[in-house]
Amino acid sequence: MYKHIGAIIKEIVKEKNISNRQFAKDMGISETYIYKIFEKEHIDFDLIDRISTILDVSLSEIMRRVIYDYDDAPDESIINEPEEKYKTEKYVLRKDFELLKEQIRNKDNQIKFLQQLFDCDEIHKKKKVG
Repeated sequence: MYKHIGAIIKEIVKEKNISNRQFAKDMGISETYIYKIFEKEHIDFDLIDRISTILDVSLSEIMRRVIYDYDDAPDESIINEPEEKYKTEKYVLRKDFELLKEQIRNKDNQIKFLQQLFDCDEIHKKKKVG
């Protein structure tokens, strides 16, 4: 199932047993803004770089988690539903179509994220050179 970058950051904060209040304090921002970060689908490079430093996790680890979640297999409960639900060909085709649409949306989001990451990396490299 697709998880946006904010949800991944929220998971990492929880895994590290850091309270939202402490995370906000470490980031130097309000706790309210932390909740907004957790809802974001896209985060600019400077912010994600700061977050990775505060959480002591590499950018590549965050990216790996986002990509892994994009590529997750479909929910097995959909695959293993009772056969009675698949009585008509129309129903099966509709389910397959919906699943394909979701996979395409997820891949489109993955491409956007990777392009944004690439663009941010280019900007970061230019800052180091300049």
